[in-house]
Amino acid sequence: SAMFLPSSLRHINVEIGTGIPQDDLINFLTEVGTENSLSSLSISTPTRLPPYLPKIMQSQTSLERVGLTAPGALSPSIGRWLSSITTLESLRLDVSDKSDGAIAAFFGNSPSSGMSSPDFVMTPDSHASEKELSGTESLVFVNLPSQAEGFKALRHLSLSGEIGSISSFLSRIASPLQHIELALDEPEDVKEWKTLWSTLGKHFRRSLLSLPITASGTSRFHDLVRS
Repeated sequence: SAMFLPSSLRHINVEIGTGIPQDDLINFLTEVGTENSLSSLSISTPTRLPPYLPKIMQSQTSLERVGLTAPGALSPSIGRWLSSITTLESLRLDVSDKSDGAIAAFFGNSPSSGMSSPDFVMTPDSHASEKELSGTESLVFVNLPSQAEGFKALRHLSLSGEIGSISSFLSRIASPLQHIELALDEPEDVKEWKTLWSTLGKHFRRSLLSLPITASGTSRFHDLVRS
């Protein structure tokens, strides 16, 4: 229980297995967020993050490091909250199974996010004819405006997931990242590698100091990356 934690606590790392009620996590974080001024927060859970996590943590204005590995970590409300933390230097997220549109929403619904809202997003669910979508069913077309200020203090970013989702996320970060850590799922197409390298070179070639790349735990090309 949070009642046994000292008020001087600055770092919280929460790892929750299955079967833990979400209300328990909410109560714990509410107590911690009320009584402590945190420098770092990490939450790993297979259950969905509470939708009002940003409200619970709104008083934590001095967070320097945040790690969220859980369903719901890329919701628009989480994006607005994270982009509002002016002291945030390090961020860790899992972007597995996230479409380009979902990642755009993570950034686009916040006035201080890495990018403002996309002018145009089209998915196979959009109102387009079958002929127009022929051969491009797996693509999301996004016409993005110029980058806006956001995540200004961010210098370290750790992402896990598919290469396409990671490239999409990186392309929306305007801050000069110095350290990027990637845990990649197996790519479906070699073109995804080219897109990733192009994105890294275009956005971070003048700032990047380190780029460790590993295979994700579910990836079948783990041995290839290690070699």
